[in-house]
Amino acid sequence: MIKKMDLYIIRKFLVSLLMTSLAFLTIFFVVDIVENLRRVLDSAASLGTAAQYSLLNLPWLFNISLPIAVLLASVLTFTSLVKYNELVPMKSAGVSLYRLLIPMIFLGLSITAFSFYFGETVVIDSNRKRFDIARKYSLRGAKRQALRKFNLNFQEGPARNISIGVYKFNDLKGERINIQYFRNESLIKRIDAAEMKWDEERELWLFSDVIVRNFKRGKEIVVKAAKLDTIILRLTPDALKKENRKPEEMSYWELGEFVRNLEANGIEARNWKVNHIFKISLAFSNFIVVLIGVPIAANKRRGGAAFGIGVALLISFFYYGFMKLGQTLAKQGVLEPLEGVWLGNAIFFALSIIMILRTSK
Repeated sequence: MIKKMDLYIIRKFLVSLLMTSLAFLTIFFVVDIVENLRRVLDSAASLGTAAQYSLLNLPWLFNISLPIAVLLASVLTFTSLVKYNELVPMKSAGVSLYRLLIPMIFLGLSITAFSFYFGETVVIDSNRKRFDIARKYSLRGAKRQALRKFNLNFQEGPARNISIGVYKFNDLKGERINIQYFRNESLIKRIDAAEMKWDEERELWLFSDVIVRNFKRGKEIVVKAAKLDTIILRLTPDALKKENRKPEEMSYWELGEFVRNLEANGIEARNWKVNHIFKISLAFSNFIVVLIGVPIAANKRRGGAAFGIGVALLISFFYYGFMKLGQTLAKQGVLEPLEGVWLGNAIFFALSIIMILRTSK
């Protein structure tokens, strides 16, 4: 049963969280506007479009800055209890630090769930709209990336490999096509085409300037064709377009399915897997920072709130640094994706437990 003491702590925390969230969101929003100002001015976007682009970035900025705001809110909540001598009577009445952690653990888990849900709904939707604007007006070089992609490789099962030199998304057309067929790991057929274009009416690829090579008993049989529409591929323009999306535009489940499809086609998916795991890791960091914030502020010391805020900001800096380091090591293959992405969380979760155990009960 939730007691008045728990409700009191929860209320103080939520008020602090509201203030810290607004403060960090304002800072990050101003920095984001300044950072993108030159790109917007150099593009064909109007001021209204530029404002819409910046506003659509607010949900992402809020979610990425939420762990810092949660850590500061946790520190401010317990610093306030210490400052106004509310913590001492609680301890005198037999309420231990562990008991005071119960409402904070509840808050940490609730915010973790909220952060994940918010990231999978509001953030995903705003990111898709934001990247559509970026591609349309060539912000951050997105237009170039969206128009074409080079050196694509796919594996449709163990028997067929597909290579596309360049794919043009607007034209639904690929150039420099190479398709290889295998049987028992031996090459039995190869198709080279100058171009393949999607026929929307028949929903198939039409190949041009085709050379078909069949390898049989040590001999090569070559057949040439100006046009060919009998090569049936599972690969579609929708699948190619989906691969060109950014991880920030995909939900956790969409990204997981995308990773599985890449791996099934024999394509390296390490970077995508890192981004997939990071969605859970980022949300869970909100729980960990709550545990860190309580022992920082629970002991009465000189400096009060200023000291606690300083320590919290320093911890945030190192926390973020370890999370980025882990992601980089995972993408480079030094660590497995799961190990790299959770490196920061593992280190600071262990730190939070040590800090709690060493804090006066």
